Amino acid sequence: MGILKWCLALTVPAVLIAAVIGFFVAGVPGLVSTLAAAGVVVLFFAISLVVGHFVGHLAPKALLGAFALTYLIKVIGFGAFLLVPTDPSWFSRTWATVGAVLALIVWQGTEMYRFSQLRLRVFDDPQAPTTTRKEGS
Repeated sequence: MGILKWCLALTVPAVLIAAVIGFFVAGVPGLVSTLAAAGVVVLFFAISLVVGHFVGHLAPKALLGAFALTYLIKVIGFGAFLLVPTDPSWFSRTWATVGAVLALIVWQGTEMYRFSQLRLRVFDDPQAPTTTRKEGS
């Protein structure tokens, strides 16, 4: 859950800055489109981290399958959003793209960096020496 907090802490301000810029450049459609597209990206990526967190604690061996399933859900979900008709009076494709790409880059960069900082034991080494403590030491 720490990774989720870091991703949100860095992605949300970046998206808000882009939304404000979108507002000054394209008006309300720039603002709304940036926030909506980035919100969808953040929602789906957050779901993956939450699922990974809970499955990792409950059934660590099922973690890879859970990530694969959430990836499939993300692909289908993103595809469904592409089919939603847009109203040009409030939607700007350019600023939706800016919001989605910015959220994706900041989120994934943060997530990869934070994952690289974790020291997880993925496999047990059956031949690893075990250290025992001597009495009186």
